[in-house]
Amino acid sequence: MGNLFCRKAEKTAVVKADYSNNFFEKTDSILKTTDLTDNQKILFRRRYMNKLHSFRNFKHIYAVWFYLHRFLATTLGVAIPALLSIQYYFGDGSMNNPVYWTAWGLSIFGGFVTGYNNIFKVDQRYFLLRTIYQKMKNEGWIFILLCGKYNITDETNARHQRRHREVFVIFMESIEEIIENYNRNDMETVMAIDSKVKGEVINDLLKGRSIEDGEHGKEMVIPASGGSPVIGIPEMRLNLPVLN
Repeated sequence: MGNLFCRKAEKTAVVKADYSNNFFEKTDSILKTTDLTDNQKILFRRRYMNKLHSFRNFKHIYAVWFYLHRFLATTLGVAIPALLSIQYYFGDGSMNNPVYWTAWGLSIFGGFVTGYNNIFKVDQRYFLLRTIYQKMKNEGWIFILLCGKYNITDETNARHQRRHREVFVIFMESIEEIIENYNRNDMETVMAIDSKVKGEVINDLLKGRSIEDGEHGKEMVIPASGGSPVIGIPEMRLNLPVLN
């Protein structure tokens, strides 16, 4: 009986140790068992794994700021009205009322926090990074398991297992597409320009198209306000050369 309990304990410890590893350790250990070439494994680690690690780090940073902003906004939204409602118990003169100045200071602090959150678009970038990170992880597991689009079917819908080295190019193309979508969405988040030309400008920038040389191109006038031109607000002009 004692040996039986010991064996069960050892199996439980092995399972817990296996599930305690993070995604990168699991992927790296599984990668060694695949039939990928040495060059493909290097590309897999240096491009996919490094980019995924970078997305995870940025996601954690923005998660801290996102939940910190939510916490401060909720706390100050309740505390400031409560302090203002009891300020008269500490004196009528606002100059000598500590509760009044405390509420005023908290209001200024909350305004700065909300303003900086809007400037850096923490909420939108956090959700974008979280979505992209999960897409990258899912794509990696689908590739490792050789399921989904990494399997082919014939006319009878019978699946034919393919090897990792055969679908490696398809996997890398999917990863580059996810990264490009992230870059496009991030630029759309940052660039406050008119919605009609925003997609065209971003696509030109992502394709490496010059926006400085406009001798043979078409000039785009983008109001700084995001809509029709407004007096007193300068316009941004982008000269995009025509692609042959």
